[in-house]
Amino acid sequence: MPTIVSWPGHIPTGITIDEVTSSMDLLPTISKLTGADLPDDRIVDGKDLLPLLTNQTQQSSREFIFHYCGNQVHAVRYHPKNSDTVWKAHFMTAKWTEGTESCTGSGICGCHGNQVNVHNPPLLYDITDDPAESSPIAAEMPEYKEAMSDIYPALKTHKEGVQSVPGQLGMRKNFFYPRLQMCCNFPYCSCKETDRVLEHYPEHV
Repeated sequence: MPTIVSWPGHIPTGITIDEVTSSMDLLPTISKLTGADLPDDRIVDGKDLLPLLTNQTQQSSREFIFHYCGNQVHAVRYHPKNSDTVWKAHFMTAKWTEGTESCTGSGICGCHGNQVNVHNPPLLYDITDDPAESSPIAAEMPEYKEAMSDIYPALKTHKEGVQSVPGQLGMRKNFFYPRLQMCCNFPYCSCKETDRVLEHYPEHV
């Protein structure tokens, strides 16, 4: 997803940054801007984007992006430092209906079990030259072994830093928790307002 950023006097105008970033990067970036301290009782996955946005560097400090489906890492994107090559390793892919670009059943791709293909060895693509991910690198190739020798330990370290927590938007004992759902009229979760002013909120906060 493309992003547009404007900060007159700080971010150069008209520049294009062809680097992968994450919404997780907003926390450390805003913290740096405001002088706030990041929490030190947990691992913060975001990276400060200011050097990239202000043209102090041409490459993001983020080497790895972990692509989740549900609570499973399905793919890892890897951009080695001081390299123009970007790799993407797929550990799982959704099962598509043969001859189509949609998943079986309802068309919504699943994340687990018999709804996915597990790849062992993983599929590896050079998405710099193959952005469509149409030609996987053969597992016996030296570049495959070199890239995966970095991806495997990074994935292991990442998983070790993730703690299990209750699903905020999930179900428990077959009941939804409306207070955890995004809605504009708790506890009813119905949006009947027709103008920009919500009836149950004050006009000025």
